[in-house]
Amino acid sequence: MPQRDFPEYGPIHRRRGTQPSRPMATPIKDEPYTGATVPMRAQPQRSSGAQGSPSDHPASPRHAGSPRPPAGNGYAQSRNRRRSSGGWWWKITLMLLVLLGGAGFAGLTWLDRQYAERIYPNVALQGIDLSQKTRPEAEQALNAAFGDFLRQPITIQYQGTTWQPTPAQLGLKVNVQRAVAEAYNAGRSNGLLQNLRQVATIYQQGLDLPLRITVDGNALNSYLTKIAADVEQPPTEAVLTIADAKIQTRNSVDGRMVLLDDTAADIVQQVKLLQPRSVTLRTADLKPQLTSASIAEAQRTTEAMLATPLALKFKDKVYELDQATLAEMIVLQRLEVDGKALLNAQLDQAKLEKWATKLADKIGRSSVEPRVNWNGGNLQIIREGRIGYRLDVPRTVEMINGAVTTVTRELELPVEEVQPRVTAATLPELGIKEVVSVGKSDFTGSAEYRITNIKAGVNLLNGILIPPDGEFSFNENVGNIDAESGFVEGYAIVGNRTQKEPGGGICQDSTTLFRAAFYAGLPFTDWTPHRFRISWYEKYDTIGMDSTIFTGGGPDLRFVNDTGNWLLVQGYVNDADATVTFVLYGTKVPGRTVERTEPKITNETPAPEKPVYIDDPEQPLGAFKQTDVARGGMDIEITRIVKQNGEVVRTNNFITKFEAWPNIFLKNPNTPQPAGT
Repeated sequence: MPQRDFPEYGPIHRRRGTQPSRPMATPIKDEPYTGATVPMRAQPQRSSGAQGSPSDHPASPRHAGSPRPPAGNGYAQSRNRRRSSGGWWWKITLMLLVLLGGAGFAGLTWLDRQYAERIYPNVALQGIDLSQKTRPEAEQALNAAFGDFLRQPITIQYQGTTWQPTPAQLGLKVNVQRAVAEAYNAGRSNGLLQNLRQVATIYQQGLDLPLRITVDGNALNSYLTKIAADVEQPPTEAVLTIADAKIQTRNSVDGRMVLLDDTAADIVQQVKLLQPRSVTLRTADLKPQLTSASIAEAQRTTEAMLATPLALKFKDKVYELDQATLAEMIVLQRLEVDGKALLNAQLDQAKLEKWATKLADKIGRSSVEPRVNWNGGNLQIIREGRIGYRLDVPRTVEMINGAVTTVTRELELPVEEVQPRVTAATLPELGIKEVVSVGKSDFTGSAEYRITNIKAGVNLLNGILIPPDGEFSFNENVGNIDAESGFVEGYAIVGNRTQKEPGGGICQDSTTLFRAAFYAGLPFTDWTPHRFRISWYEKYDTIGMDSTIFTGGGPDLRFVNDTGNWLLVQGYVNDADATVTFVLYGTKVPGRTVERTEPKITNETPAPEKPVYIDDPEQPLGAFKQTDVARGGMDIEITRIVKQNGEVVRTNNFITKFEAWPNIFLKNPNTPQPAGT
């Protein structure tokens, strides 16, 4: 707020006459004068019978061509008389002016002596009569009249709190000495005529000068800002959280903001009165974006979701989706609707689908067809087909979404009965007569748990039949990875580290089967490479030819049988040379060839030098067990080209992004890390 000058505060009292008072202050010569100085003169009186002067009736011009009067004595004497008469008038006027000036000067001199060092009569300042006062007396009179204001001009109040700033804190200045000097100089310090006019006006009308005040906007704003720090508070948004399947909420609270400019304007308005005044601190409420009303709908939704468990029925079995599981699925999302913030509650669809997929595993998703052995080309059934059941996972997800916020807490699962199509009599009709493709990998140096899990995976996949145009899913056919299926705990890559998981090593099987499907030219519908480089996968094939899986809604390996005939998946584990082999038997597509480019490696990054230590209570005190060896990162691109009779029919890019990987060690929590790490 810039510095402002307020030239007129309070009433200006007329001291004499009926005409309004008019400012007649004389500027101070040693300091700039900020108010307007308007010189005043008395109004001249006109006689009602006064006639216009000769100048009001200009003489008619002499017509061009008119004869000049003869230059006789009479004419010359007339001209001389006129000239002589005009000269005397000029002299008389000058003499009168000199006499008047002398009289005025004498009068002003007499006044100045009469009121030496005193203010002329009829002069006031802001209504305080200063007639015939010396400057100290005038200052004393002003200080007595406005002393309370000059000491404590403004009191600021807000909700029981009071602030009493000094004039300096408000940036308020009142120059009493300057005001008194202005009153003293009235009628004294201008030219003769100006002083005469001022004295005459003072005598007729009186003079009431304003007490001028200046306010430093920066100082006032600075003081109000300090007050604001004690008064202002930010708004608090409403909160809804879910912990241990219980809903917790916190109401929103309005904030408060001090209106600095409005308060400053009020203060400036009040100081004009030149009396101690109280001003209420101006404030405005700040509304939080997310109010209690904004989360009310989300609160009702979550309460309905967690009211009771959902019971999902199939035949005589009931599968419960309990509140704890539902609570983990609930996603609270902040939305903007019509410019307003709202909280939305819904189930995380990825988590719900993952749960439904696990439920489908329990009901049964693996092949219902018989398991078949190649047997040197003489196919034989090694496990009879069975009636199976298929849970419609997308439909199940849809039903749960529809029921989770209603009072309906029981659902009949959408399960379809599946009959096997292959029997011993139809085996010769399947078209399984030759090797279509082979995938191979090495597990030399693997731990015993890993070899156990590799064999368990091969056993679950061996003998599977894939019908023409059927889609194969690694996760669906392996099912649950648990002890019942022959798996044991082992180290697996989960997230950003290697940790113990049931089935550690199963990705050796998915990698090997991926290679068989790759070289058969089969279309992939799902494939995910590992995040980190695993060197033992590079012995029988190039880098970038691997596949990771995670059953229960994680990455999967899926491909479609487009050969036109049935395919048989046959798996072999050779302990002697530590290899895994998957062979796809069927009928080769006539004229189909598959080519693979050499891997294109880019964006290589070095391995991190700093090792990572992970606490593991099972480790002995003082020991360090290395689970991962540092390796660099890189991007890999491989292209597969499928041709039919020499013509390219399909080109696929397989892109892998390996992250840099540090040395990782397990240690007991009570074992300190090595120095320097």
